[in-house]
Amino acid sequence: MLQFHPIQLEDKEWIDPLLAASDNMGCEYSFANNLAWRRLADSQVGSWGGFYLNKHETADRISFLFPAGNGDLAALLSELMDYANLRGRALTFFGASAQAAAYVQQQFPGRFTVTAERDDFDYIYRLEDLRTLAGKKYHQKRNHLKKFQEYPFVYAPLTEADYDDCIRLSAECYLQKNGVSDYSGQVEQLAIHTFFMHFTQLGLCGGTLRVDGKLAAFTLGERINSNTLCVHIEKGDLSFNGVYPAINYYFANHVDDPAIQYVNREDDLGLPGLRKSKLSYHPAFLLEKYRLVQTGFHEEGE
Repeated sequence: MLQFHPIQLEDKEWIDPLLAASDNMGCEYSFANNLAWRRLADSQVGSWGGFYLNKHETADRISFLFPAGNGDLAALLSELMDYANLRGRALTFFGASAQAAAYVQQQFPGRFTVTAERDDFDYIYRLEDLRTLAGKKYHQKRNHLKKFQEYPFVYAPLTEADYDDCIRLSAECYLQKNGVSDYSGQVEQLAIHTFFMHFTQLGLCGGTLRVDGKLAAFTLGERINSNTLCVHIEKGDLSFNGVYPAINYYFANHVDDPAIQYVNREDDLGLPGLRKSKLSYHPAFLLEKYRLVQTGFHEEGE
């Protein structure tokens, strides 16, 4: 029987192995992200047959992050269809890879519409590219970096002593950009508090840039699969020229896990400025994600 509850820190112990089994490099397949952003869609979690389930509900649909784990996936998908349909709603999956979408279409032909969610595509970069900024295509980034290097700065790993300053800088960036009315911005502030409240327990890492002792930028993330580091949050004080290229560069150069080959800098939310910025770093590829929506379930029940 499917049962769900609001995600809690204690769930990490059983969720992490199921996420690891799928080895997905998508930013949604991170316990830390799921916990921190739980308020955005009032998500709940559960398990079935060796799979991790993350559920969002609306009046029209019941949505799941495409399941992570090992087991009888076709049986699980049938179970989830029954679960949603018995509650009078269509079943939806989000964050599905191209392979997952193809599998569903093969197992359940004509039962789901499949839509590429371009705004949700993750930007995946080679770690070595971010470390070296080599070649003509990174000429402008190197120039921005040189401007920041004119300041008397210090880069250091993010520690507990930095938490308050990081939270303060995040709040300042939010107020300058959004005021106090943007809901996703408000949820981001709650997510940032969650990251810092449980920084060590979540296995996070990060870095800071300080100029004359003042925090100029910080970043934090984690290894989310066998070869990928995901950057969850990056904030900078724009009064310092080149601050964002600098925190990106120095953090990449201080990654000490030899297994890391790629950096996932997450999606662009469909924001033109953010898309332009992320494309300017020349991703190795975009991690495609698809939304699968069940069709015709009312007819089947009649």
